[in-house]
Amino acid sequence: MVRLISVLMVATLLVGCGTTVSEQKEIIPESEKTMKQVYDEHGLATSSKENITGRMVISRPATAYEMSADAYRVNQVKNRPQFRKLPNPTLYIYFAPTLSKDGRMPIPAWMTEFQMYDRDEYALSGEINLGERQ
Repeated sequence: MVRLISVLMVATLLVGCGTTVSEQKEIIPESEKTMKQVYDEHGLATSSKENITGRMVISRPATAYEMSADAYRVNQVKNRPQFRKLPNPTLYIYFAPTLSKDGRMPIPAWMTEFQMYDRDEYALSGEINLGERQ
């Protein structure tokens, strides 16, 4: 049984790896150009295209209509994604009135506020339940 499997594996390898030189030439045809020539020609083609398109574009400010265009309506997107802000509670800290250590001068009470996280984060659509936060 082991001998039969090994014979089949060797036969499969020999058949799979056997290609003739003519078959290889059909698969990958030879070219008269070198890689450097192909690269140089491609670079010239793109730079000339950029120059043509750069000259053809008219520079002007966008109109009010263009600025107010709704991208979802223009592209006919039915379901607009809902990116909701994740909760970032405001924390308050109160400093009671005290006396300074050096001159025994009164320091008045004061209060400040800051956000719990450094920046606001947004949830992907579907990450927050509809019942949660407006």
